[in-house]
Amino acid sequence: MTLAEYAGTPVVLNFWATWCPFCIAEMPDFETVSQDTLGDVAFLGVNIQDDPATAEALATETGVTYRLTRDPQGVVYAAFGGIGMPTTVFVDADGIVRDVITGQMSESELRSKIAEHFSIET
Repeated sequence: MTLAEYAGTPVVLNFWATWCPFCIAEMPDFETVSQDTLGDVAFLGVNIQDDPATAEALATETGVTYRLTRDPQGVVYAAFGGIGMPTTVFVDADGIVRDVITGQMSESELRSKIAEHFSIET
């Protein structure tokens, strides 16, 4: 999977891990907003460090249906300047990183950032 697959579409990357309670807490909000912006914004959950079965089980438990991928060594996470979990990266339709947020985001904060960086009202 590469970000080039999403050329022309804004992307919300959410780096998470199963051991991170803040990651788990925000996942249902990310799912809600991903459904509300389906077709306008791509959501991608990027799991760090967990084995695929454990990550998939948690995604199912939290109701996540947006695309998931893995970054087992944290290389992509580090490239985006990740310093804590969760980390959310907002990449515009031109592939420009507009913001990197460390820490749990609420549904309203996520909607606000999408409106601010992508000019998409949710």
